[in-house]
Amino acid sequence: MRRSDQDARSAIQGATREAQSAWPADEWAGHRISDFQRAYSEGTLLFPPGARLRDVLAIERGFIKLMGVREDGREMILSICGPGRMLGLSAAILEVPMPVAAVTLTRCQVRWIPIQVLRRRIERLDEFSRALLMHVSREAYEHVVRQAAMGLLSARERVEQVLGECLSLSGIAEMKSAIPLPVPLRQRELAEWVAITPEHLSRILREMEQEGLIRRYKGRVIVVAPDRLRRGLDF
Repeated sequence: MRRSDQDARSAIQGATREAQSAWPADEWAGHRISDFQRAYSEGTLLFPPGARLRDVLAIERGFIKLMGVREDGREMILSICGPGRMLGLSAAILEVPMPVAAVTLTRCQVRWIPIQVLRRRIERLDEFSRALLMHVSREAYEHVVRQAAMGLLSARERVEQVLGECLSLSGIAEMKSAIPLPVPLRQRELAEWVAITPEHLSRILREMEQEGLIRRYKGRVIVVAPDRLRRGLDF
């Protein structure tokens, strides 16, 4: 085994011991939510992107990588999750597809929790607590989608997605005509949002102008064809 491989495995083993000491393996068993545990070998696909989960998984031992697939078929690691993390919770609560895949990075022990069990618990909450939970779930889900977009979409696609998000803040139900961005973003701020340089953004906006998607007037971006903007990842 090469030195770099040994160092990587030692780091993972050390992190595993630390995480497991902070998060007991029987934590979820103590809540009497689910008794269904299962061990998985390294490289096991737990769910693919676009899956609508009927069970949420709680990691008790090992590490799981969240992955996305680019349009050209290349896979990218977006995040690494360890003991104590629950995967798929916000998507299951909102009844929307998972934007990423989950694959075991090491040998893992996972506890599967049926979403129906969680929903029965949620129904016992008061109205305010349920509304708060839904709000937090939407925020968490949107964060995962944005994280996936940053890793999987091209710079041009990210710009289109961000412009679409800004337009959604206008509250206009049907967007068929030219609409100025309701958010007063400077070009530098827009570039920071999509993680590119202002110069690269300028080239992309010029390209979009030539295609008739947008026009710029006194420093503001006006979306001419909002229905042609990419609005996010397709699951």
